[in-house]
Amino acid sequence: MCGRTACTLGPDDICNACSYKDSNGEWAKPKWKDAPGGAQYYPSYNIPPSAYTPVILSGKHFGDETVERFVMPMCWGLVPSWHKGDPKTVAHNLNNCRRETMLEKPSFRHAFSKGRRCVVVADGYVNMNNGLLLCLLSGLGVYEWYQFRFK
Repeated sequence: MCGRTACTLGPDDICNACSYKDSNGEWAKPKWKDAPGGAQYYPSYNIPPSAYTPVILSGKHFGDETVERFVMPMCWGLVPSWHKGDPKTVAHNLNNCRRETMLEKPSFRHAFSKGRRCVVVADGYVNMNNGLLLCLLSGLGVYEWYQFRFK
């Protein structure tokens, strides 16, 4: 389980690094989409749970047929769709998902069954249990849409 990630690239560099072959076999870049509510992503070597970090999402999730993939900052920490109340009370408890048990846990099972999967973009992560820094290009994630209610 990781306790911190690193993503040091800016939005333009992330989109360039995440180029892919589209359905026509042509090279394409995902389009950057700002986070809802004006939340910001800041490149960092020390991104904790509850911070905004970039993920790659299918354009189908936004009903956009013109763009196959988007990169969008999302808050690290799943807030289940059925949660009521302050989302900050849940996010730290659900910041990691194990593939072995994700279909057994109601919090993750619903998002996974609805096809709400994403790719988490990162330069690396730190395992806080043993202080091990590992490099990776991306990780897999699940997400829910949660509408924040501001007072």
